[in-house]
Amino acid sequence: MSAAQILKSMKSAPVLEKSTYNRWSTHLLDALSLFDVDDYILTEKTELANRNIKPIPENIVSICKKDKNIRVAISQLVPDVVFHLVDPSYTSKQSWDNLQQYYRPNSTEDIDDLLQEFWNFTVEEEIDVDDFVQKLSEIKAKIALIDRNSAPSESSMKKRIVGHFIKCCGGFYMSTVISLRDMNISFQSTIASIRASQEVYRELHQAPVVALIQEPKNNPSTAKS
Repeated sequence: MSAAQILKSMKSAPVLEKSTYNRWSTHLLDALSLFDVDDYILTEKTELANRNIKPIPENIVSICKKDKNIRVAISQLVPDVVFHLVDPSYTSKQSWDNLQQYYRPNSTEDIDDLLQEFWNFTVEEEIDVDDFVQKLSEIKAKIALIDRNSAPSESSMKKRIVGHFIKCCGGFYMSTVISLRDMNISFQSTIASIRASQEVYRELHQAPVVALIQEPKNNPSTAKS
C-alpha cells in the first residue's frame, strides 16, 4: 500500500474545507479500509513511539512504513492553511486528530448531544419497528461522520428498541421481547421477531368495520291513519 494508491482511491473525494470535512473524512476512511489500514488513524499504534529511532527497529519497519504512507497521502490532500497539522512530526492518527480538531472543534460536544438524542428521543408507543430502526440509524450515521469509534453499536440499537417494546402497548410484546434480550440473538433476528409480533398486534387491534344499515323511512302518504 503506497501513498499513490491512497491518493488514487481519493480521486472522487471533495476538496477539503470546513463545509466538506464530513464527506472528505468519510472518503478517506473508506479509501484506507480498502487496504485494511483504517485502524492506523482510528487507534494509537504504540509501536510508532519508536519511529524516530535510527535505524528503525526491524519489528516495526512495516508499521512505520504504512503509517508514513498514510500521512504523506493526507499531506497531499489538505490545503496549505492546515499543512502544519500533518507535517512529518506527526503520525497519521495525530494528523487525523489535528484535522478533526481544526474542522470540527466542537466534535466532542456534538457527539455527546447526538448520543443523548439516541438514547432519549421520544417515539410514539405504536411506532413501526422499521421506522424506529431508521431513526436510530440516522443518528448513528451522524455520529459516525464525526467519529466512527463513538457510533452506537448494533447491540446498543437492539437495547434501545427492546427497551421500548417491553414497556409499550400494555405489555403486549413482553413475552416476545424479554427473550430477545439474550446477547446471542442478533440485531437482525430481534427486528424480525418484533416485526412479526407487530403484525399480530395490528391484526388483533384493527378498527372494527361497522356496517351501517339505514332503515327505510315511512312514506307519509302510505302511513296508516
